[in-house]
Amino acid sequence: MFRFGASQWFIDQTGPAVMARAGGLGFQTIHLDFGRPGEPDHLGAREQGESYRSAARQNNLEIGAFGIRAVEHIGMLGGPSSQNAQKCRDIIHAGIDTAAEWGVRLIYIPSFFASEIKDDATLESTADVLREACTYSEGKGVEVATENTLGGAGNARLVAKVNHKKLRVLVDTYNPILWGQNVQQLIRAIRPHMCDQVHAKDGKDGVMGNAVLGEGDGQFDETAKVLVEENFQGTIIIENNYLKNAESRVPADFAALRRYFS
Repeated sequence: MFRFGASQWFIDQTGPAVMARAGGLGFQTIHLDFGRPGEPDHLGAREQGESYRSAARQNNLEIGAFGIRAVEHIGMLGGPSSQNAQKCRDIIHAGIDTAAEWGVRLIYIPSFFASEIKDDATLESTADVLREACTYSEGKGVEVATENTLGGAGNARLVAKVNHKKLRVLVDTYNPILWGQNVQQLIRAIRPHMCDQVHAKDGKDGVMGNAVLGEGDGQFDETAKVLVEENFQGTIIIENNYLKNAESRVPADFAALRRYFS
């Protein structure tokens, strides 16, 4: 049975109120930004974290994953001698600890912006961070996923470099197109290593999230068919932009998903 979820950063509420909003729109699961120390919504802070947990319980909403999105802007590359990379490692470890405490079974580490994998050196340093995170997560009931700009061959190489059973790949249905990758080939190449959650969005003219699923230029029809062929039966986290017109846009995307994943 498929479950449909939302991403916190594309819902038109902030703070713990996002939980009631997502539940009211019909979502069953949500991905939360873990944040970083000193930020108002840092989930590792006891009081703030408990407000999110309480709101999730009140709205019967599962927290499907923490996105360790701070690494996108701090930069986790550069190896052990890099202060920024060490900050990222510390935040990742805190995210794993909090996920274990809350019963959240996945954290994912995005390799975009300051943490994008661009060459052999950045692939190696990314693999080191991911391997360390996987090792740290052992025995905690938490899996570690990478979300990145690589295609099928690049992700297969990254998985081999990390060489840890805890590592998963979080597939996005539109992002790879922006980097010239084929989403269907990506899924087929790394299917055994995919986590049981995907990010689903569509877009037009290279803009993420501005089109109903299947009505943009993201080849969502073809991607959905491959997911079905590959027996994907997990959670679909919609990353379309619901910062405006959520009441009309969410039902349209739900209807599209039910056509593809009945």
